[in-house]
Amino acid sequence: MTVQAAPNGSKKPQQFMVMLVGKTHAGKTTFGKRLNRWLPSNTLIEPDDISVFLSRHLPQLYYRRYLAEYGHRYPKLKFQLYFNIFRFALSCRRNVTLTNNNIRRQRRVRIIKMARRHSAKTIMVFLDLPDRVLIQRIRRIRRPQKHFFEEKNFEDILLSKQNHQLNRPSSNEASYFLVAHKARELPRIERRLRYIIKGLGYAV
Repeated sequence: MTVQAAPNGSKKPQQFMVMLVGKTHAGKTTFGKRLNRWLPSNTLIEPDDISVFLSRHLPQLYYRRYLAEYGHRYPKLKFQLYFNIFRFALSCRRNVTLTNNNIRRQRRVRIIKMARRHSAKTIMVFLDLPDRVLIQRIRRIRRPQKHFFEEKNFEDILLSKQNHQLNRPSSNEASYFLVAHKARELPRIERRLRYIIKGLGYAV
């Protein structure tokens, strides 16, 4: 979608970033793709797409190949590319939506600092669905494993890893902060996003 100024033409559109935060199977990618249909001048950055590219086209640099020899000390090329793409999109005056879990505060702070260096407004959407709902989704939905760096047991990731890693986001981290505790609240979140983005000078 191309950039469109608000109808009154009185306000120059303000660059923005939408950061989705949530544990595995919270619906970040699905919701990000839905937003991407109408968000103005938006670039959707999905880390799994980078994994697919590496595994198909640069297998000699793929992280899985180095796992046995170097362990987890080896730099993850996926995230180097992820941050470079994000930085480049901002420099091109693109609005950006990020769909990785962003559950660690340290990573969120880094991303938000990068956005603010480009004077972009930051919109954080926390998909705070209960674990029982996420476990139901994990058991019902089978994700392809071939593009992941290592085989994943998503239920184990949720219960033993992400629940310990999660630093719950707060409203003071971003310019705008929205929370959905249930899937049925997402239409309300989307309406609120439209209101915010219209206020940033876009016709949506």
